[in-house]
Amino acid sequence: KIHKASLSKTALIIQPTLEYHQMYNDAWRMLRDYFYDPNMHGVNWPAVHDRYQYLVKRCAKREELDDVLRHVISELSALHCFVYGGEYDLPRVSASPSLKKLNDVASLGISGKSKSEGSGGYIITNVHNRDPDFG
Repeated sequence: KIHKASLSKTALIIQPTLEYHQMYNDAWRMLRDYFYDPNMHGVNWPAVHDRYQYLVKRCAKREELDDVLRHVISELSALHCFVYGGEYDLPRVSASPSLKKLNDVASLGISGKSKSEGSGGYIITNVHNRDPDFG
């Protein structure tokens, strides 16, 4: 016989900081275990883990964790390694209908827009400030 359980007096406790630390460790470990070069391009991979781990506690939202993970991955100097969303959708790119998602283009730390339709050029509208902890 199936009985229904009442959840009316149940609380769900979410601790993003703990989740972010777990996600950081899992992402670092998966790269270590599945990266095509077992020598990690000569990078001291445990040192990379330690270098960026303290930034995870400063992450207030998932996008900030993704930024830390992108920095970790960049230490490998490898192409085609990406960090993709999770619980949030990627924004659409309006400047180019051929690009479906924002992550179809490289993140350069700038914002821009097309000069004019069909010109192939871009205007830089903003250079984003960097966090001094990232160096």
